[in-house]
Amino acid sequence: MTILRLSFSPVSENSVSLGSRVFSTIDPGADAINGIQLLSLASSTMYPKVGGSEGKAATRVSPGEDAELFPIFGAVPQDTGTVEVFLPHFGVVAGVPVVGEAEAGFDVAGALSGADPDTSKAGPYSIGSATFVADGSSDTRKDSTSTTVTVSGDVTFASDSAELSGQADAVLASAVEQIKRFPSGGGLAITGHTDDVADDAHNQTLSEQRARAVSDRLKQLVDLSKWTVEATGKGEGEPRVPNDSDEHRQANRRVEVVLTPSNPAEGEGSGVGASPAPASPSAGSGQMPQAQGPVGTGADGVDITIDSVVVHVWMEKVTRVGGYLVGELLMRTDSELSLPVSAFILPSEWQGVLRGQLLNRVCNLTLLSGDTHYLEAYYAAAAETFYPLADTFTLVVKSGQVPTRFPAVWPDTGQDAVVLDLPGGKKMHQDALRLRLTDIPVVEG
Repeated sequence: MTILRLSFSPVSENSVSLGSRVFSTIDPGADAINGIQLLSLASSTMYPKVGGSEGKAATRVSPGEDAELFPIFGAVPQDTGTVEVFLPHFGVVAGVPVVGEAEAGFDVAGALSGADPDTSKAGPYSIGSATFVADGSSDTRKDSTSTTVTVSGDVTFASDSAELSGQADAVLASAVEQIKRFPSGGGLAITGHTDDVADDAHNQTLSEQRARAVSDRLKQLVDLSKWTVEATGKGEGEPRVPNDSDEHRQANRRVEVVLTPSNPAEGEGSGVGASPAPASPSAGSGQMPQAQGPVGTGADGVDITIDSVVVHVWMEKVTRVGGYLVGELLMRTDSELSLPVSAFILPSEWQGVLRGQLLNRVCNLTLLSGDTHYLEAYYAAAAETFYPLADTFTLVVKSGQVPTRFPAVWPDTGQDAVVLDLPGGKKMHQDALRLRLTDIPVVEG
């Protein structure tokens, strides 16, 4: 196992109770430190807390004193030199050295005594990433073993047809770029999907025809001689989101291109865990979409109003660590404020891509490069169950000069400065925050 020694000491004039779940989620029954995560960003892996320090929940810590906490995680590889630690509501601490038990500097046996770690959930879990083109023409999801490029059926094809549109090549360029990253080839699964309009038989046939059309065109655009290509259709059987609105039906009309390379290491340098090349070509203009809320630089920030309370929001910097970017959104107000539960929700048309535990988490802090949104990196604790590497939801922003912090991890955009965008979306909850912060400097970790 891996044990983290964490010293906690208040810097204010007031004592603090760890029973307030200082480093935890808002999940019922959570202990004081259940939200702490151990990250190895260089290897794109996350280790959840599996035990340790549960008995500290009732501890009160006074100014000038400290409490030592010992969260326990699964074992990191022996050759790991440093790791990162995600602390909810505080930030991401990089460069934490990994040492042997003899060099720990504390009583390891005592820290383990009575901890009873649940090693069945120790992981490690692979970290993945997702990008969305602002006009909805395509999105890309990457993890350690595969890359999925999804193209919009409405942009790629004529209505209710398998005939490729004039924009098809521009949309498929994102798939072509990903295929070229793996010269040794592998498996290529191309799957067509429809909405629920028309009968099942029609939709099944249309989805199969669209998958074959994409397959045939990709063979003309890029060398697929080292790829095993399979083109199938699922009709209306696997919607991304419920077919309960025009926007949702549009999201469900799509073709998915899944690459499973035989040598995933060939993609290093532009994929998950490494500084990527600029965003893939798309059917969009490449121009940054119009902001849906106030705009300011990261240093100056913007003011937004929530329930008649003015909140100042800013971001000082992001730090490049192990092929990722880490940073914190900061909020400050003169009056204590309860945030709406939908303040950090994703646009509905994106939620179908990252199915999983998106409630009670800060999900909509995207980095915007040209017309492409980079979502927060995520990990999959189970099949199709995604958790963003972002802060858990904070119900209250306290008044005063000390800001409330919302840390997050993103895939690296490869830029020297980034834009943080809390987007609108075609269908967005009215309480979702909308703002944009520009010129946020990227510093080396």
